[in-house]
Amino acid sequence: MVRTAAPAENTEGSGKALFAFSGIANNGDFIRTVGSLGFRVSGQAAFPDHHPYTPADLSDLSAAASASGAGAVATTEKDYARMDRRFPWPLDLLIIGVEMDFGADEPAFHRFLKSRMEGWYRNPEAPASLR
Repeated sequence: MVRTAAPAENTEGSGKALFAFSGIANNGDFIRTVGSLGFRVSGQAAFPDHHPYTPADLSDLSAAASASGAGAVATTEKDYARMDRRFPWPLDLLIIGVEMDFGADEPAFHRFLKSRMEGWYRNPEAPASLR
């Protein structure tokens, strides 16, 4: 079974064991997010950013999750998009949404984007901070 969960919505972790894996820029942040949702990370795997999951990868992850004693497997939406959705996970697969947060640097990031897009991108529906 595949489930999606947003960090703000999921409070049912209560120490349940999860095997977490991701192939994003900062895999450690994802592992911390899983822990912050109340889950206990019983095992984990990290791949390079944009990793294209092969059937062998999914089989290895499934075996590692089962061996770790996990009751479910968790990954990011971004990773789920790069894997074969027909793979028969023996455990529940939780898909966790991850959002980027630039914190106090967000206005500077928007200025950077705007400077790169000026002159070739004019969209009246774009957020005001990007116009």
